[in-house]
Amino acid sequence: MKYVLFIFTVLAIASCEKRQTSFDPDNQLVSADEFAQIDLWNQDQTDRLSSAEYERQNAEEFVNTEYNYRQDNSGKWVIEGSVANFASEIHYKDVQLVLSYYDDSKTLIGTENYTIREYLAPGDKSGFYFKSDKYNEAISMEMEVLDIKPVS
Repeated sequence: MKYVLFIFTVLAIASCEKRQTSFDPDNQLVSADEFAQIDLWNQDQTDRLSSAEYERQNAEEFVNTEYNYRQDNSGKWVIEGSVANFASEIHYKDVQLVLSYYDDSKTLIGTENYTIREYLAPGDKSGFYFKSDKYNEAISMEMEVLDIKPVS
């Protein structure tokens, strides 16, 4: 059995041939198209926005709201929650929220705007609480961020 294994190993090694390639990394030519693609990539990298500019132009992506709502005994809407700034460099102020009120068939009854007049530094979280006596006949509501002002 040892001899069979030895013969098999010798045959396997002998059947492998040494392959050579003519690739020479020092003698490679770059085509004009490849140079154009490299220049285009370099220009794209220099045109990219810094993180602060991106956070300033896309503020809605960096502010998150969490909220709860209910109707009290008098039928007024009680809305409480928080707004958080997840940006790394930009401060925000005056977060404008839009509240949308819906009836039992999920039809929009009306909207109401609310502004949180606070400064939010990167990583800050601010709470809010307010009552509304509009649209008492509504069954549910949703809240969205309408606008945010970056602080220069």
